[in-house]
Amino acid sequence: MCGDFSLNSSANLTDDSASMTSPIHCGRFAPSPTGPLHAGSLLAAFASWLFAHHQGGRWLLRVEDVDPPRTVPGAAQSQLDLLRYLGLQPDGPVLWQSLRSDVYQHALDALLASGRAFACHCSRSELAASGGIHHQCVARQVRPDPAIRLRVSEVAHLKVDDIDSTRMLIRVEQGKGGKDRNAMLSPQLLELLRMWWRDGRKRGVLIAHGWLFPGQNITDPISTRQLHRAVQEAAEVAGIRKRVSPHTLRHSFATHLLEQDVDIRVIQVLLGHSKLETTALYTKVSTRTIHAVSSPLDQLMALMEGKPPTGPDDAG
Repeated sequence: MCGDFSLNSSANLTDDSASMTSPIHCGRFAPSPTGPLHAGSLLAAFASWLFAHHQGGRWLLRVEDVDPPRTVPGAAQSQLDLLRYLGLQPDGPVLWQSLRSDVYQHALDALLASGRAFACHCSRSELAASGGIHHQCVARQVRPDPAIRLRVSEVAHLKVDDIDSTRMLIRVEQGKGGKDRNAMLSPQLLELLRMWWRDGRKRGVLIAHGWLFPGQNITDPISTRQLHRAVQEAAEVAGIRKRVSPHTLRHSFATHLLEQDVDIRVIQVLLGHSKLETTALYTKVSTRTIHAVSSPLDQLMALMEGKPPTGPDDAG
């Protein structure tokens, strides 16, 4: 798989032909121009080049020249010359990070606009006091150069006590928009979570009042990268060829509710959106909703043929 995720995929997600082809493996080597390449870096470059071509894929080069104080003049070109001398030719143009500022700014603006990132003025001590988990900025003073932090996944930071089987709710703390909310808990999901709890207790990875999905260390929650990998592996087992992520499940949840004629204001609450307009854009229009719409042309033809016109309730 190509490692960089873009906001605008070149493949049309509605094109069935795109889902029938396997993704092309894409290896990458991204040296920092801080000096000559050492033996370990050369070994990593050769290994990624060899694996990419063994898989019938591509191998690309990216120069990490975005740290001026550490960049050594001429080092980048020397590194590229050495790689070419060793026969490690990239299968595409070399990407220079310093020339892609506009691309990264566009991606950053999109993350901020969607609520997946936020400006944070917290100091290291303030972050340490909150366990280093970034839900929202809790700084006591505003700084001139705030950091931009990614918002943690709601699922990754669920705790065992957040599952309320009495009221059949999942408590989400500091979720979308930095707000607490309740999410629905289905009986089938509750049964799966109980099986997960029993198995986790036997293996000693789940503890009372601890993380519902612990990471490699039971005192830490599962990382978003681990969660992303688990979703991708599940998609492969299910035979899904399209690119998926944990956010895909959220989108699918909203789409299914929309197709079941659930009020969009209820979906808004379940998703944690503060504005109804956000929910409307997020869910878009489902395929079933489109199919249920009766074309005016069909209505006209029905009248011309003396047939009763069909309405949305008669479709499909």
